[in-house]
Amino acid sequence: MALRNTIGEWGSLAKTLHWLVAIGIFALIWLGLEQSELPRGDEKTRIRMIHGSIALIVFALMTIRIIWRGMNETPTHPEGLPACQALSASLVHWGLFIAICVQRVSGAMTVATTGVGL
Repeated sequence: MALRNTIGEWGSLAKTLHWLVAIGIFALIWLGLEQSELPRGDEKTRIRMIHGSIALIVFALMTIRIIWRGMNETPTHPEGLPACQALSASLVHWGLFIAICVQRVSGAMTVATTGVGL
């Protein structure tokens, strides 16, 4: 398996970054739900700190992923895929990228306004 992307397949680094980000996002969702029902206290603070740390890692991985994507070829959609499906796949893909980045920035802004560091 090649490190770099080809016209026909994502490279191993792109795939690894994809799955690391996905695992990180699922962990963030789980931690966010867990801490939302806890009363204020040490346990909630600890979970928020872990949540914030993982969010920083996900943001760094997303940044690397976007840079790597810009430096490599992007595999084409499969032959015979209707144009509307190819367009919707691309829109959903970029929409998720944007949503993750917006969520990360809004989380950072929330932390910054509380005066509590990560």
